[in-house]
Amino acid sequence: MLKTYQYRLYPNKTQEAQMNSYLALSCRVYNALLEFLQEEYEQHGKSYSKFDKVSLVDQWRRENKCLQVLSSAMNRDIAHRVHLAYDAFFRRVKAGEKPGFPKFKKARYYRSFGVRQWGNCKILKDGQNGKIRLWDLGEVRCWFHRPLEGKLKTWTVRKTPTNKWYISFCVEVAEQKTAETGKAVGIDMGISSFIATSDGELMGQVDVLRQNLAELKRLQRAVSRKKKGSSRRKEAVLQVARLHERVANQRSWIHHNVARSLLERYDLVVVEDLQIKNMMKNHHLALSISDAAWGNFINILSAKADEMGKIVYKVNPRNTSQECSQCGVVVAKTLSDRVHDCPECGLVIDRDVNAAVNILQRGLIGEEKLSA
Repeated sequence: MLKTYQYRLYPNKTQEAQMNSYLALSCRVYNALLEFLQEEYEQHGKSYSKFDKVSLVDQWRRENKCLQVLSSAMNRDIAHRVHLAYDAFFRRVKAGEKPGFPKFKKARYYRSFGVRQWGNCKILKDGQNGKIRLWDLGEVRCWFHRPLEGKLKTWTVRKTPTNKWYISFCVEVAEQKTAETGKAVGIDMGISSFIATSDGELMGQVDVLRQNLAELKRLQRAVSRKKKGSSRRKEAVLQVARLHERVANQRSWIHHNVARSLLERYDLVVVEDLQIKNMMKNHHLALSISDAAWGNFINILSAKADEMGKIVYKVNPRNTSQECSQCGVVVAKTLSDRVHDCPECGLVIDRDVNAAVNILQRGLIGEEKLSA
């Protein structure tokens, strides 16, 4: 299986200027290739395969000396990104979704470069004072906060909106199965409690953004008072980005810990297949839903399950909160009703725990059908 390790880079001023030039040149190549492909299709009805795109970029690099600042592997990675953009477009067309044709990139939003195969990068020293050698940048300081294990496949350097630099190594590792527990759990994701399990466990709200909302509003007002294009406005925008980064890191830390805790105790975790974009249309709940970041949590849970040899199963969320988990009768509730009180069987239980039990039951039935 593939796994990604991310480490913080600490380039000096010269190296940072060179890396920024890599990003700017990569963006130009990306836009030039996209423009060429569009013109070829509109004028001649011709489309290019992935191999053709890579060959075209290689030809441009041989003919233009300024493109030789980037390695051939970096240029091929750009062609691969354009190819992925087209693949995603055609996939959405076939699925009947809103297609969203590949767009040109603005320089300030093009924030990464790398290679699709291992090369142009050498780890010289690991640990807190680690060093790596990148292309023609020389030795760059890198903080290896955890050991890098596995067979190296690709690497990518990324710049964050807060002007921090990271390098991500994609490695191939063997599946690391943890001890089986023989247990299964259903989880219901909500707002009053982040998750409720079928075993009756409730976890409080994930409201990191709401806790920092007053500070965010203050910083955004400061941005609006600054003159556009001024250095002070850029500094104010940077402060807003730093706050968003801190909020995202805190939320991610919670998600990772909750996901690992669940997978260490259960072999099967059943979740709802939520349509989060549709739920966000309710402007009364949109902030709380986005703050909880259910989709991000499910992605982390699924990735950790693959790594640990566990299973995450998604079920239809229809009426999980309304049905009685004991007798199956539908008991209508509003969002303000937090207790499930069944008039048929007399079951009185927290509504989220009742939903979690229904989710688990649907998941077990789905697992039986798959195994059969």
